[in-house]
Amino acid sequence: MRQIETCKEGKTVDIRKQLREARGLTPTEAQLARTVLAMGERIQQTSIKELASASATSIATIHRLCKKLGLEGFKELKVELARTAARKVTDEDVDFDFPFDAGWGPERVTRSMKSLYAEAIEETLEVLNPRELARAADLVRGAEVVDVYTQSHNLYPAQMLCDRLLSAGRPTTCHEGFERQVCNAPLSDAGHAAVMISYSGVSELFDKIYASGMPS
Repeated sequence: MRQIETCKEGKTVDIRKQLREARGLTPTEAQLARTVLAMGERIQQTSIKELASASATSIATIHRLCKKLGLEGFKELKVELARTAARKVTDEDVDFDFPFDAGWGPERVTRSMKSLYAEAIEETLEVLNPRELARAADLVRGAEVVDVYTQSHNLYPAQMLCDRLLSAGRPTTCHEGFERQVCNAPLSDAGHAAVMISYSGVSELFDKIYASGMPS
């Protein structure tokens, strides 16, 4: 088992970077690492059982990943994640829920929005796998039809993606209704590419789609 050092020459290492760049992980451990990164600060209010459920792994997998990171267990992982988050806090940090105040002028509001977008892009890059992204682009490019599946607040960006693909000449569907999406899935064939949009990767809709007999 290859352990990853979390401290070197008295300097604390960014545990999120360690999770992104870890080598020698099993597919299940890699899936768990991606879930931890995607959860962000929510991990601090998450129990080990809840994390196992959210990542579709197990408590044993969480313990194994912690050991490979050189940590004693899940509690220490949460501590290191909190330390990493604390080091990133600066005076320019923006509250996502309240990004600007009524008394702010245009310049400060625009700086705040710039910080929000920069943070969103940075967090996306942390969990993005360039190789998988290129593979997904190839699948979409070669598909006869692209079917976009999502629900709730993700419908708006899904419809934007649908519009962009249609404007680029790619036949694309994006049904709003839960049942309509589930019914559409088994009608696809080898010429279709499915794009599933989810914040956590865990969704009742996706479970229903997989169970519907959609070709893979």
